[in-house]
Amino acid sequence: DLAPLMSERTKLVCVTHCSNILGSINPIREIADFVHARGAKICVDAVAYAPHRAVDVQAFDVDYYVFSLYKTYGPHYALMYGKYDLLLELDTLYHYFYGRDKVPGKLEPGNPNYELAYSTCGIVDYLVSLGEQAGETGTVRQKIEAAYGAITAQEDALTERLLTYLRSRNDCRIIGQSANPDSQRVPTIAFRFDGREAADLCKAMDAEKIAMRFGDFHSRRLAEYLGLTDHGGMLRVSMVHYNTIEEVDRFTAALDTILAGEAGLAKAS
Repeated sequence: DLAPLMSERTKLVCVTHCSNILGSINPIREIADFVHARGAKICVDAVAYAPHRAVDVQAFDVDYYVFSLYKTYGPHYALMYGKYDLLLELDTLYHYFYGRDKVPGKLEPGNPNYELAYSTCGIVDYLVSLGEQAGETGTVRQKIEAAYGAITAQEDALTERLLTYLRSRNDCRIIGQSANPDSQRVPTIAFRFDGREAADLCKAMDAEKIAMRFGDFHSRRLAEYLGLTDHGGMLRVSMVHYNTIEEVDRFTAALDTILAGEAGLAKAS
């Protein structure tokens, strides 16, 4: 699909590592090789990927890689990785005191927030502790990779539990892959129920003290392309490794009750 979009004028290709609607993981290294072979650069939005899999920008061979740190169990902060030579080429924000050779300072609008910046170290500490609980005794990197291995195993179980329920209903449309046999889907699951207003279902779920949200989730172009902007858009459940199977079951039981109640109201009216 990418080939016809590119030409000799293409300079930069931007892509998500994982869709926050479809939940599917894109083959970034293959895309990067394809893009580089045609003389362009690649920028990857990893906001929906980084919470669920270990990041290795060298293995991916990406030119720029960005995501939100609050998605990876840290503060409300973000980061951008860029290959040094490419960052060196970029223009500055025209600070008088920062020249083009000041990487990354020339791209910062001011001093960083020191409290938030330092607190990001806690992300590594947390992942290392998970890796140690998984039995890894090696380097920090090996412990992080072990942590994400355990994260993936737990999230695969959560994903399949919810997808199994959604597949069982003949009034539900799962957005994206409806199964996850090869761990290429993260537990960010969007879906719709025929003729149901997404906002109404969310409000009913709020009463159960369970977080389910609705809309286009800032993926407006994709929602419009898929024709999913009516009835309040899509419903979405975003799970991570510290969620449990019991919580999924509690959610689906609440959803059954809500949907049955709405159906009863519709018949009465």
